[in-house]
Amino acid sequence: MTMEEYIREEAERRAKLMAPSIAESMAETLAKPMAESMAETLAKPMAESLAASKVAQSILSLAAELGTIPAEQQQRIAGEQDDETLEKWLKLAARSTTVEEFLSGM
Repeated sequence: MTMEEYIREEAERRAKLMAPSIAESMAETLAKPMAESMAETLAKPMAESLAASKVAQSILSLAAELGTIPAEQQQRIAGEQDDETLEKWLKLAARSTTVEEFLSGM
């Protein structure tokens, strides 16, 4: 075996030994910024959706005190994501004295 072959084989052997450690280090270095970026990207829409869902549940709770809300309208309220619409319906549910009044105002 020539000195050149020995050096090449030794370099390959050491590279194979170091590869897992290098890969783990690279993964950790890349994963944290990626995870933070994904969290930032997802956090706002998730918070907004949760807030809308809570408002919708409040509307349904208030409206249910007036009487039976048809399933179709319950689904419409529960699926609404527009803040202005939800605010309008919440105020309407709080001010209405009958289910009919509430539903006609929607």
